[in-house]
Amino acid sequence: MGVTRAVAHGGTKWAGVFLISPVIEAQIIGDADFIEQARHITMLIVHGEKDDRISASLIKNLAGTLEGNGALVTEHYYPDEDHFLFFSQPDAVVADMIEWMPETK
Repeated sequence: MGVTRAVAHGGTKWAGVFLISPVIEAQIIGDADFIEQARHITMLIVHGEKDDRISASLIKNLAGTLEGNGALVTEHYYPDEDHFLFFSQPDAVVADMIEWMPETK
């Protein structure tokens, strides 16, 4: 929640943001301030397909909303991981982030 709220209040300070197993609030990403800021940065969403706290289908839908509002979004879903994929796949998640970083320049 903190990342999307931070984007709404000054997202242009960053080239991009990394959202891992994110809680994305529809009301925040639909806000005009967020939309204006999000147009200037890229986003990487990493999420587990078996997340039983925040469904992958919800995240995919919200990622579509972000893209529809002008954000450049890259998504990576781990088919066998849940909400804690950063703890079960730390090397893979960090590798995703490192591979994605050049896109933010």
